[in-house]
Amino acid sequence: MIVIMTSTQKLREDPNSHHRPQPNPSCRRYVPSRGGGSNRPLPTMSRLLLILFSVVALCAVISAAPSRQKRGFRNAALSTARGFGKRMQQSEDMGLHEDLSRPMASNWFAEQVARSPALAKYLVEKVIDQNGDGLIHPDEVYQSL
Repeated sequence: MIVIMTSTQKLREDPNSHHRPQPNPSCRRYVPSRGGGSNRPLPTMSRLLLILFSVVALCAVISAAPSRQKRGFRNAALSTARGFGKRMQQSEDMGLHEDLSRPMASNWFAEQVARSPALAKYLVEKVIDQNGDGLIHPDEVYQSL
């Protein structure tokens, strides 16, 4: 219920009242509230629907977020590269660390083979022993020439 007073109406004051002045009861008229709103609490069904809608909206927002991969504990020692550079180390041992894309003199290459038994073994295994059985047959020697 809403009480409307016009500017010509006077407020009646009670001399014993220490509160704000009250409007004159004879000047009151009833005006129904607009919008159908009330100060009553929401019914339980409306509350449940509001909570349900909030939960559904929250779940939709969470599922739309990018998923984070869940992984177990990773040891810091595993994050280092293992086996990296092993081929480079072998080629340095054999004297092949220089650029092999350029042409090289046959004298220089023969000296490198003579100085490095590992290089000689590598050449025999890769160039002459074609079937990889560890034995050099006369046919393999003639095929490589």
